[in-house]
Amino acid sequence: MNDFPLTLIIWGAVLSFVLGTVFGSFIDCLAWRTVHHESILKGRSHCGACGRVLNAADLVPVFSYLFLKGRCRYCGAKIPADAIVTELLLGAAYLCAFLRFGFCGETITCMVLAAILLGLSLVDLEAMVIPDGFLAAMLIWWVPYIFLSGDPKTCALSGLFGGLLIGGGVLVIDLIFERIWKVEGMGGGDIKLLFVTGLYLGPWVGLFHLILACVTGLLMTVFLKKKKIPFGPAISVSAYVCLLFGGPFLSWYKGLIGIA
Repeated sequence: MNDFPLTLIIWGAVLSFVLGTVFGSFIDCLAWRTVHHESILKGRSHCGACGRVLNAADLVPVFSYLFLKGRCRYCGAKIPADAIVTELLLGAAYLCAFLRFGFCGETITCMVLAAILLGLSLVDLEAMVIPDGFLAAMLIWWVPYIFLSGDPKTCALSGLFGGLLIGGGVLVIDLIFERIWKVEGMGGGDIKLLFVTGLYLGPWVGLFHLILACVTGLLMTVFLKKKKIPFGPAISVSAYVCLLFGGPFLSWYKGLIGIA
């Protein structure tokens, strides 16, 4: 981004963060409606406790939560903290994408994927399920992602190999594990998510992503102090990290072991 004036870069960074908080508010609402089996295509935003329709002043990302002190202005019910956390998280994710890639198509692809990954993670944390709708959205977005890569054919072939290697490999291992030890294995939604993220990351970054997801899942178990937590959020976090930094890491690792 050295070719752009500093003022433009600052404005781009601010706009990215603000845009992230706006979409974060939408994703939080989308996830809530998905969990509570409400329509995501119709109906205005409303308080989950009293059902009162919210106006524009109640829906300003971050500021409305702070101004209302985390409570509904109509019934006084406490607004879940995940509302502001979701807005700030996606704002930070959008800012990181802009700072990493700048004014280019990769920034847009990362922003879209960040929103989808965050949405499915929120649903998985609440309901222990990854809806197929979010996975379908990632599959659809993979098409423009391929053409924005600059080398559609190579990107498509690498992605298919990565998806089959990671998703298919985990599926085979999971089936063997279940057959031998007679215990419940990984959920089908997690395996499908690994396949879809493999499409974006390819085989080599995808393998690093799988390792990072396992480490992230273990850390989440320790910090959340729960015996069982969904794997979807860990997969999502590690996938986004790999989208931003997987390429440079792979280049560094190949150089370390002497592979061109």
